[in-house]
Amino acid sequence: MTALLLSACSNNPTKKPVSNQSESKQLASGVELQNMDHSIRPQDDFYCFVNGQWLEDFQLPEDKAYYGNNSLLVDKSRAQVKAIINEVSTGINQPGSDEQKIADLYKTFMDVDAIELKGLSSLADEIARIDDSFIQFLPA
Repeated sequence: MTALLLSACSNNPTKKPVSNQSESKQLASGVELQNMDHSIRPQDDFYCFVNGQWLEDFQLPEDKAYYGNNSLLVDKSRAQVKAIINEVSTGINQPGSDEQKIADLYKTFMDVDAIELKGLSSLADEIARIDDSFIQFLPA
């Protein structure tokens, strides 16, 4: 047992240390170095040291009260959905396909003249049903 422990602790120069990373692949830290303000000592104000340059450069969009990573993801998602809708609504699609359904829905939604012409007539039955359900609550 003692020999096993001693051999495990021996310094064998032929063995290479085990590494989880190959030398060619380095893991990124996730810290955005370009956002740092090196004119501030980290021990004085760590938040401004880490974020100072970003705080100085960033312009909050005028239509937003807040803009963070989640806002960025929402904006990118909306842009991607818009691109998909524009692509399928301008192309020729297979009848009955998802692309055709998206294009039809979008074109119907954007047909303001037809919407204005119909007005609330297509909702008349629903409005009547709602009115009927509230009659029971009205005083006699």
